[in-house]
Amino acid sequence: MQAVEGQIQTKQVQAAHDDSYQGYSVAVGEFSGDQVEDFVAGVPKGPTLNGSVSILNGTDLTAIMSYTGEQIGSYFGYALA
Repeated sequence: MQAVEGQIQTKQVQAAHDDSYQGYSVAVGEFSGDQVEDFVAGVPKGPTLNGSVSILNGTDLTAIMSYTGEQIGSYFGYALA
């Protein structure tokens, strides 16, 4: 991959996570209180197939908060609003 000057990027995940569908759903909002837009990414086939949703800081793309679905196969994180 090539880096684009002045743009931030997420780190590459381990090959074990290739089929998790990270980023299947995405949204933007202000969640950290720093007046910089943050990102929300859905991972419907996340940890243990429960799915997850992560809120990423818009400044450095570190995780602010993560939520995990309660039921296997529920596709939690499929859609965000």
